Amino acid sequence: MNQEAEDRKKVLEKMEDEAKQQRQAQINKKHELRQIMDRDAADKKKFRDKINSQSANTHDFDSNNVLSYVYQNKEHQSIKLGKKNDYLVGLIKQNFQSQDRLAQLDGTQQEKYLAENNRRQEEIMNKRQRDRKTKEMETKLFQDLQVEEKQRKKRDEEKLKAIDNERIMRDLEKLKEQEVAKKNDRILKNKKHVEGMKKQMQVESKMFAKTGVAIV
Repeated sequence: MNQEAEDRKKVLEKMEDEAKQQRQAQINKKHELRQIMDRDAADKKKFRDKINSQSANTHDFDSNNVLSYVYQNKEHQSIKLGKKNDYLVGLIKQNFQSQDRLAQLDGTQQEKYLAENNRRQEEIMNKRQRDRKTKEMETKLFQDLQVEEKQRKKRDEEKLKAIDNERIMRDLEKLKEQEVAKKNDRILKNKKHVEGMKKQMQVESKMFAKTGVAIV
């Protein structure tokens, strides 16, 4: 009985430890995702603040067609504002190539620009595919872990059930043995009582035969 209790206790402790580890892993995963989301939000806020700061410090964005204004107007305000606006114009040229700018390039430059643009687009598509594949693999791994966890719990439950059934069967066998022993004891006591009554009746019969007086 003590060994069974210890086995049951060990199984329960193991199940509890695994459940704690799983909960801690989920907490760590949520914390990691929260950190990623916070960093992403901080980067977006930093970018918005930078754009707002640039917009507030220059009049280059008054026109709706910013790129046309930058490339077609020779008297650009960056000449007056100095290096700061020159730097901003450089950023615009580097990151936002307009069709007007593309038309001004010669054939070789257009091919290089289009090739570079295609390369960037291909990199973006490849990154999206890799991210999607990674998410699919993470989802599949999570599902596999869930299935494995369910199977493990089922095995542990079956093991506990088997231990309980074995203990119950042993208890039933002991109970049957005790009942049989009690029954045999009662039968033996009854036999002894009957034999004693018979002996007493024989003695009383002999005494009555000798004396003629019944013993009450």
